[in-house]
Amino acid sequence: MDVALPRKKRVVFIDGDFWHGRTYDRVRERRGEDDFWTKKIRRNMERDLEQRARLSEAGWKIYTTWENELMRVSSRDEHLGRIRAFLTD
Repeated sequence: MDVALPRKKRVVFIDGDFWHGRTYDRVRERRGEDDFWTKKIRRNMERDLEQRARLSEAGWKIYTTWENELMRVSSRDEHLGRIRAFLTD
């Protein structure tokens, strides 16, 4: 959880590309199914789904974006605007 507004029950996740699985297929292809990092990232992805399901069941609204969308100059403003709109809605 990167930003949370408990009174509004809104949460923003800014997921790191490597740690949260955006590049998982590439890691799995290069390292194999039994590699430490492949297993670690797969578990991170599973944990993310579990946490978000629990938050959703508790009535929280969730917004998720990838870190590269905020790091890339060409898309940063657009994604920050979406996050702002989500939090202020």
